[in-house]
Amino acid sequence: MAGKEATIYIVDVGATTAECHSGRLESDLDFGMRYVWDKITEIMASERKSFTVGIVGFRTDETLNEQYDQADTYDDKESYKNISVFKKLEQMTMSDLQPLQQKIQASNNSEGDAISAVVVAIPLMEKHTMLKSGKPGKYKRKIVLLTDGQGNISDDEVGPIAQKLNELEIEIAIIGIDFDDDDYGFKEEDKDDNKRRNENILKELADGCTESLFATAAEAIESLAKPKVKATKPYITYEGPLKLGNDAEYPETAMVIDVKRYFRTKLAKAPSARSMAITKTDALGSSLEDVKTSYSYEVNDPEAPGGKRSLQREELDKGYLYGSTVVHINESELNETVLETTQSFEIIGFIPNDNYDRFLTMGESCITIAQPTNEKAVMALSSLIHALHELGSYAVARFVPKENKPPQLLLLAPCIEPDMEALVDIPLPFAEDVRLYRFAPLDRLFTTSGTILKSHKYLLPSEELTKAMGDYMDSMDLSELGTDDDGNPTEYMMIDDLYNPHIHRLNQAIRRKAISNETVGEPAEILVRYREPPQTLKDQTKSNLATLKRVANVQKVPDKVVGVGKSKRRKQATPLSNLNINELVAAGSEPAKRTKIDPANVIPDFKYMLENPPVTEEAEHAFFTTTCKQLGAIIRSTLETSFKLPIVGGGPREKGLDRASEFLSIMRAGMSGLETPTIYNDYILGLKKWLLADVENVDGKQFFLDYIKRKKLGLISAEEIDMRTFLEVSAAKAEDFYRLTLELPDRTVKAEEDS
Repeated sequence: MAGKEATIYIVDVGATTAECHSGRLESDLDFGMRYVWDKITEIMASERKSFTVGIVGFRTDETLNEQYDQADTYDDKESYKNISVFKKLEQMTMSDLQPLQQKIQASNNSEGDAISAVVVAIPLMEKHTMLKSGKPGKYKRKIVLLTDGQGNISDDEVGPIAQKLNELEIEIAIIGIDFDDDDYGFKEEDKDDNKRRNENILKELADGCTESLFATAAEAIESLAKPKVKATKPYITYEGPLKLGNDAEYPETAMVIDVKRYFRTKLAKAPSARSMAITKTDALGSSLEDVKTSYSYEVNDPEAPGGKRSLQREELDKGYLYGSTVVHINESELNETVLETTQSFEIIGFIPNDNYDRFLTMGESCITIAQPTNEKAVMALSSLIHALHELGSYAVARFVPKENKPPQLLLLAPCIEPDMEALVDIPLPFAEDVRLYRFAPLDRLFTTSGTILKSHKYLLPSEELTKAMGDYMDSMDLSELGTDDDGNPTEYMMIDDLYNPHIHRLNQAIRRKAISNETVGEPAEILVRYREPPQTLKDQTKSNLATLKRVANVQKVPDKVVGVGKSKRRKQATPLSNLNINELVAAGSEPAKRTKIDPANVIPDFKYMLENPPVTEEAEHAFFTTTCKQLGAIIRSTLETSFKLPIVGGGPREKGLDRASEFLSIMRAGMSGLETPTIYNDYILGLKKWLLADVENVDGKQFFLDYIKRKKLGLISAEEIDMRTFLEVSAAKAEDFYRLTLELPDRTVKAEEDS
């Protein structure tokens, strides 16, 4: 069918629709209108003028339709009484939506025939979609009838009406509120005879139509949760010759095939928003107005009023950064930088499949077919496709979509299906697009002293660990975790059932807010179904995961210290994913508390010990002192080892000194954050004496100046951590620490003499 649609919704607004049934807290009308409003807003979101909507209500308080006005007899008028055309077939807009919401409310009337409402809708559809010749136009026609099955429905003309719907190629969908549906598994208990009779009449109408749907409202509303993927028309990206060889100079050996190129995969984007202004709020809601964006450009000008001169956009030019300077290129010169190209699609070479690295794939894919009406082109392209397939090769092509557009390199792969032969292409990167990153080798490790280790716990995994990881990955196989309609194992998480949650969740919210000021509600289950592994998979991988954690020696990572003071010392940072990392790693078992720092894992061990001290305050202070002594011994040992190494720029000596200063920084930050600065101050004073005690120890003096003084790793002052009442180290005394003397001047005595 052509891209035109006409849909008329027939809505039952009788007095009985105001009642609540089946344990629902909303009225039957509001429940059924969930389906209608969602479909209407979905049509509105398409923004296509060729998608038109009409609304007809029956069992209304008033009567407003042409059949009633044109009826000659009393009986004919009675047939079309209490039926109103709320909206004729035309494009639906937001300005139409709000008045319709006020009209579609439960009435005080119970009279009105659903079949007659269909008769009223047929001429509306016929007038809008039929050609002047009397033949149906290229429209997709549909009537949707929503009713609770109450009132009186006549069955006199069901057969002729169904025949008329078939003649006009109108599809009818009958949505019944609490209608029985064996396929869905719903049956209304204690149903009265009148509703059962009406259901049978409407079922007869649906059965008499070629294209029809008869469903209970609950099933129809449930179907709304499944996103509707937008169907797009084929879009030609290129139409012209595909060349192999130089047909201008060597026409006898060159190959030229007339082809068409279409998109095969295209990135789906979420609806875009724009800035609006709320102008007023009335009974119908807030009114929004577009805002205009204006730009003001100013330059410094001493001669202008206020020292600034305004410029228009037309007066501006382009400047390109070249280092710290700006290079000006005017528009005429800029045009000369454009690469002059002509539209072309040329194969420049071939490569074996095995020589292509899949990580080079980038961008969206397209598909190229031969011109359907050109038999010679069809035969030539088929020969090329089969040759590539049989030789296990890909073609590389240079593609210029339009004149003066930058060229692209494409990889062409053969695609052979029962009803199609084509070339599928993807863009290839240029040299500037490739990012090369260097990482440390996995088979050897360099220590700070320059030693090369071939065996270490951080190197290549052992056979036991490799097997444990392999078993764990095998247990996570999804290829047969699902079941088909017959109960047979099949692939879990089929690609056709995967929908972009961001796009469809946003569309759901927009449709919801378009018709109501209520909250957008929870996302549909189908959108969040695959955010976690199924429970079956979790159960079958549990033992393999436990084995993997044991073999890999997975341990708890210390939590980051947040803030200062004892009250905030053990506060854990909350991860954005809300996952409890500690529980995932520990898996129900609490790791043993460390009391000794491993020289190969200094910083994590030190942080962990600071965050897991004893309970009592006295034992806690002693524990911190012991911990810092361990770290201090490692610092001195690292310095002693580094001082013995030769001076080589960036060599093991420099790395060792950097590591020692990093340990000092971690100790200082930890004691400052825990408000125990005295422990660090006592240590750093002792370290200074050790470094400067021997006059001939030039290395110690240099480390003190280059690392401790330059990086400000000296005494922690009272002002620094706001402990003026308890800590005697003033800011002046902390500054004096950086002098190359072992004894610090007494600032208190000097201050008394000055006074």
